[in-house]
Amino acid sequence: MPATPHPARPESATGDRPATTSAVPRRRISRRGTIAICLTGFLGLVFLTPQLVAWSPLRHDLPRIRLPGYPGKITVGSAWLWWWGSTELHDVQFDGVDGAPLLTSRLIREDHGIWARLVRPDDPVGVQVEQPAVTLHLRSDGSNVEDALTPVFKHPKQRRRARTFEIFDATIHATDAQTGRTVEWNHIQAHGQLVPDGSRPSEVHLAAKLDDSSVADCLQLDVTYTSTPHGLPNAASPWNVAVRTNDLPVETLTPLLHRACPGLDLTGPVSADIRVGSEPAKSAGQPPHFSGAWQVKTSDLKTAWPRQPSDERTALGQTEFSGKLSLDGAVCLVETFDLKSPVCRLTGKGTFPVNHETASTSGDASQALANADFKLNGDINLVALCRTFPHLVPLRPGTEPTEGTVTIDVASRIEGGKSKWHGKLGTSKLEALVAGERIAWDQPLNFNVDFHLEPGQLAIDRLECESDLVQLTGRGGNDFLHLEAGCDLDHVGSRLGQFVDTSHRELHGKIGLVVDFKRESPDIWGAEVKGTIDNLLIRRQATTMVERRAGDIHPIERPPVVIPDRPPPILAPGRRGMQAQRRADRQMRREDRRIDREVRKQENEVVLVPVQEWQSLWEEPHFEITCRTRWLREKDALEIAEVAARSEGIRVQGSGSIDELTGARRLGLNGEVDYDLPRLLERVRNLVGPHVQIVGKDSRRFSISGSLRSPAATPDVHPLVPMGLAGSASVGWQSGDLFGLAAGPADLNFELAQAIVALQPTEVAVSGGKLNLAPRLLLDDGPPHVEIPAGRLVDGVALTEEACNTWLMFVAPILADATRTEGQFSIDLDETRLPLLDPLSGDLGGKLFVARGQVLPGPLLTELGEILGNFLPGEGGGPVRDWLGLDRPLVQFEKQAVDFELHGRRIHHSSLEFRVRNIVVRTRGSVGVDQTLDIIASISLSDEILKRSPFLSRLQGQVLEIPISGTLRRPRIDRSALGKLAQQFGPAAIEGIISQGVQKLLDRRNAP
Repeated sequence: MPATPHPARPESATGDRPATTSAVPRRRISRRGTIAICLTGFLGLVFLTPQLVAWSPLRHDLPRIRLPGYPGKITVGSAWLWWWGSTELHDVQFDGVDGAPLLTSRLIREDHGIWARLVRPDDPVGVQVEQPAVTLHLRSDGSNVEDALTPVFKHPKQRRRARTFEIFDATIHATDAQTGRTVEWNHIQAHGQLVPDGSRPSEVHLAAKLDDSSVADCLQLDVTYTSTPHGLPNAASPWNVAVRTNDLPVETLTPLLHRACPGLDLTGPVSADIRVGSEPAKSAGQPPHFSGAWQVKTSDLKTAWPRQPSDERTALGQTEFSGKLSLDGAVCLVETFDLKSPVCRLTGKGTFPVNHETASTSGDASQALANADFKLNGDINLVALCRTFPHLVPLRPGTEPTEGTVTIDVASRIEGGKSKWHGKLGTSKLEALVAGERIAWDQPLNFNVDFHLEPGQLAIDRLECESDLVQLTGRGGNDFLHLEAGCDLDHVGSRLGQFVDTSHRELHGKIGLVVDFKRESPDIWGAEVKGTIDNLLIRRQATTMVERRAGDIHPIERPPVVIPDRPPPILAPGRRGMQAQRRADRQMRREDRRIDREVRKQENEVVLVPVQEWQSLWEEPHFEITCRTRWLREKDALEIAEVAARSEGIRVQGSGSIDELTGARRLGLNGEVDYDLPRLLERVRNLVGPHVQIVGKDSRRFSISGSLRSPAATPDVHPLVPMGLAGSASVGWQSGDLFGLAAGPADLNFELAQAIVALQPTEVAVSGGKLNLAPRLLLDDGPPHVEIPAGRLVDGVALTEEACNTWLMFVAPILADATRTEGQFSIDLDETRLPLLDPLSGDLGGKLFVARGQVLPGPLLTELGEILGNFLPGEGGGPVRDWLGLDRPLVQFEKQAVDFELHGRRIHHSSLEFRVRNIVVRTRGSVGVDQTLDIIASISLSDEILKRSPFLSRLQGQVLEIPISGTLRRPRIDRSALGKLAQQFGPAAIEGIISQGVQKLLDRRNAP
């Protein structure tokens, strides 16, 4: 049988082996290898995941694990994140809410890795921070750090872990937003442990120094406390705080001080050792035991108070303040209390009860209560106070205090099982030298209060103030307090005026005040206040210029009669000698009469002299104010049930509340105002003058809201009202007369924001034109100012006699006492800012646009006419009245623009041109607010006048300039300028003047 051939074996791809022999084994290795590779890759990925996260942009969010809810941007330069070992973040930067850097750190290290966090979540965590730098911006209502961390504290956390921390070489840059001053603390070292569950005490230790300080650690802080389950300090558990400073420059704390007292500026070294703390109560139900001891010393301490010039500082001298006390919740033991300074001295020692009920249940406290005897006494040296703080007491110029002391006495004793207190604040005799004269005030003030404590009750037995300035009496108990006060402003002004400078302001009237407090519930107190003011008069001293006869101001010295060519007396005169003697006598008599005329002329000359007069700012026969409020302690709010003010001409009534009393103090007040404008204007008539008349009577709504503690907008700003307040109100009238401009109906809407009261742009129809109003009252810094925006203020208004004679005459003097007015004018103002209380002392500028018109002028043209009448002939060389006319000529105005500006209490104007009897006159110069003139009248003669006389031909093309002084009502030509004017006319003018003078003399002699 033939052999069966074997099938051919396929060759492998490589030609070595058939593919069939290794196919199955290779498939098995591929699956296992794939599984192994995938498993290895997965394990490797898991192993490297922490570092991959550290390399990715996710590293920027790693700090948010510890700070959930942080609102700012966080940047991490590089990170090391592993399953085991420590976690490190390098070059970390936290930005604040405003986007500015808040904290930067070179390294933040945490000693736990990811594995430890997963398997041991409750283990303490150790954190090290190297070279952190904090940029702190402090405001009166907060800081950038508080803005950034508040959302973190409010964010819910599932678990709070105990941790230890170490901070190395930290730096804090603190900037005061009010003044812009920056201080830097460096080389700050801190360490401690935070235990949020309260299982053991938390500790914080901090030491810091300054580069320019020679002291190793000029500030040390040690804090120990126990936390509540929420992570907050537990007041019922033991806690201790220790602060030590050694020659600490107090100016480095300026940003923090301004949080409590804006504007206070201190410089100088301070050394302090302050230790306060508490211990657990000895028995259940008793309050913890509190103790404190302190010792503070200052030397060369200087201060600058708000409103004090920045280059002036007050030296406080060496001050020492020390004390030691303890409080067990029932009895307070004061071992020592001493305050010594150049201005005051206080010393106290003894025991006084705090809680009778607790003391009665404690044996030790009960024994201490039986021996309670506390005394505090001291004095304030008023002479040293005035010398140390001259800006706090505005003494009259030339006043030097020589004697004065304020004594303070407080005492507590147990009498009949009751704790009785007596307090007395009195002043000794005050003496001072005022302009070398000794002035004394025997008993200025004595204030006494007696009250006693009973279990759960306080009773005021006596409260009174003995003084010839103010009278105060009161009584009260645990649930009520009643106070009555009265004050005679006339007596206050006369008394205080001996020592304090009241020469520029005066207050007159009587004030009455009744206040009642009543507790409605343990958390609600109600208050009702009623005040009255009768015959109120507020006035200030102002300087006005009045006309007086020169001879009444000071006598005019009469010069002796001197005849240089008088011959010597002749003993035996002949005929010629006697004639010469008679001629000399006649000459002497003529000279004597001439001197008499000159003296009388000088004596009768009207001059302006400054006179101090009292100007009434406000007069009020009767004013009444009432207020009913409720203090809600749980809500931290003051409910204003009603606030009302009433007087003749106005009634204000509103209600609202003040929320967050211990914080921002947010006010919300809405109400209604009933007003009668004519009656209100009469209250301030002397201030606004007689040229403002308004007819209006209405009822309007108003509202005020915002924070009463908002910070100033910029450094060194002291607003008169809180910057955070906002409000709105309105007023309207039916008709009015505003300085000669007849005004139609108007409705004015006011808005308050950022301490600025702004009138919404309003257009008022006045005298055929319109008045554009948009002023702002600035109360944001210093004395109030009125700001007027640039633009058209008066547009196309008719020229009226009253407008000319009240205010236009200061810009155009020719309009003084003008009548028969005709024409229109407009006014543009530059941006203007004027003091509210004295607007004429400010600066302003603008343009007066005069349309074609005419007026019948007053004294200024009459004075010009008399001078020119001496030089200019009339028609055909006739008398001067041919030029002036039988009546005063009308002054013609062409269309023109006049620049004007107010500064130095004078209104300066550019060239104002007008035409009268074919003569062109231009005036330029200034008019004082006291109506004094300092102007120059430039006169151009027409060809018609020049043809009247041959000697006037030489004046062709020339301008005659005449200086004018005096006042608007009594202008006076400078007589010294007449010679220069005659020189312009030439010798022929003198000839003409003489001929006119002879003709006038003949006319008088030939007159019947």
